[in-house]
Amino acid sequence: MLYQISFPVAKNSRQRIDKLNFIDAANAANLPVSDGIQAMKARDRVKVKCSAGTTLSGSVNMDEAYRVSEPQSNRWDYGLGFSKAANEFAVWIEPHSATSASEVTTMLRKLQWLKDKLSTEDFGGLRRLTEKTQRANLRPFWWVAHGKIGFRKGTTNAIRLAKAGLNFPCRQVSLGKD
Repeated sequence: MLYQISFPVAKNSRQRIDKLNFIDAANAANLPVSDGIQAMKARDRVKVKCSAGTTLSGSVNMDEAYRVSEPQSNRWDYGLGFSKAANEFAVWIEPHSATSASEVTTMLRKLQWLKDKLSTEDFGGLRRLTEKTQRANLRPFWWVAHGKIGFRKGTTNAIRLAKAGLNFPCRQVSLGKD
């Protein structure tokens, strides 16, 4: 089940969304941008696949970008931009252990940290691309499990994730389809 996540959107922003791209939006947020998925660690890159007609445009390593300024925060790891059918989208990927239900709380903190960033003015472009992803019925937030998944779908913790807009942990991200 996919829950809608709302962020404040300025009037006439739909026109800007169509011309907005991930690289420009990440630059506006003062994030270092890498080509394709190069911002991701090699062990995490192999977990990302693109569906037919999907092209990667760039990536950011949020964890590295905020490691010094926010060392105690539960930081989200990666943002990726991709295009499909001439539309640009943003998705957010967090490779993280899912061995126990206690990891759910950590992931929810990471997601809230990311949502707080996306709600700021500097991150407005990335927020709009994320909302566009949602409107296209694509999943904007991904928890990619490292190792064993220690809890089941349908449990209280899985429901907590869904209510926050985060998928049940998966082994691989398929960009361009849900």
